[in-house]
Amino acid sequence: MSHTQKIDCVIYSHVWAARHIESIYAQGSEKLVLVEAAKLSNMAAMLGCQGQMDAGVAGLLEPGTRLEDLAQRYDRLAFPLVLAPRPSVPVAALNSALSVLADVPGDYERIVIMLHVADAIEILPALTHVDRFSFLLDCADNVDAKLARVAQEMANLGLIRESTWAGVFFYQRSEQPNASAIARESSLREILNSYPSLTPTVAA
Repeated sequence: MSHTQKIDCVIYSHVWAARHIESIYAQGSEKLVLVEAAKLSNMAAMLGCQGQMDAGVAGLLEPGTRLEDLAQRYDRLAFPLVLAPRPSVPVAALNSALSVLADVPGDYERIVIMLHVADAIEILPALTHVDRFSFLLDCADNVDAKLARVAQEMANLGLIRESTWAGVFFYQRSEQPNASAIARESSLREILNSYPSLTPTVAA
């Protein structure tokens, strides 16, 4: 890739994944910003700001806007976050904003796109410029069918290669422990094992 910032995409199964992003990225290791990719913010409710209107990442479509202008610090998160829009925007506008991430001036060393598994199918085609992909999955989530569809779409789009695949990371939510988490992790691993290029590599 020709851009200077590293651009990653983390496909997650639960909004609380943003609180567990240290499973992949160590806090303080580099200047990093999270960018939520969705037509309408999934994470705003977790942060108590779902009623506040904000262009979010779609603000990048306004010439001269920097990521630093859009990113906010939240007490519950280790890294600054650019939320998705509120109210919603068409997926074409969202994907246009995501496609210019590589060209937006700024001081961040790594941009991490946070993409919910339920939103992935219509947004993945806009992420051909991403350097590295990974999954961050909550062991308690029932996302079997969605996960299989996303894995197949990534394969269809040619997004997963040895150079772009960072692995699969699991976490057990401290906010709401689930007794079936270990069994669910095993089930999710079986799905991903159907796609050799997505073989799980890490358990967080």
